[in-house]
Amino acid sequence: MVAQVVELLGRCQVALLTDYRGLTVQEMTALRRQLREAGAEYHVVKNTMLRRALESMGMPLVEEHFVGPTAVVFAAEDPAGPAKVIATFAKRRGIPTVKGGMIEGRIFGAEETAALATLPSRQQLLAMAAACYQSPAASLVRTLYTLVANFAGTLQALSEKRASAAA
Repeated sequence: MVAQVVELLGRCQVALLTDYRGLTVQEMTALRRQLREAGAEYHVVKNTMLRRALESMGMPLVEEHFVGPTAVVFAAEDPAGPAKVIATFAKRRGIPTVKGGMIEGRIFGAEETAALATLPSRQQLLAMAAACYQSPAASLVRTLYTLVANFAGTLQALSEKRASAAA
């Protein structure tokens, strides 16, 4: 069991520890489905096994994370997506509560981990970055187009003025 948790932690960038007390089987299934759609897995893990897995990986332990039953969200890529799923689900039901998390090997408390839900998703951040890179080029194209259009308009006006002067 410890080896399985180590393997899950090893292939994920994000692990969110939650307290799932009070969730029914149907709610747990619905939450797992939503997390799977967000690219994450949700596993109930015994605190002892999680402690041993973290110790074997040389990770620091925060004792307040190991109080009560624990379910862990394992996400390979986008930390904001699964955090948003948990926050949305908890907003409707009040559970699960976030105990803390690990993001790329760093341990965070409940507040910092819950703040992930307010961040844009990975896809949104990539789109924002692309827009930033595209913006200067688009501005340059618009400016050059305006200059060429103004120049063409000036030449047209000059041509019409000379034609009327010759007539």
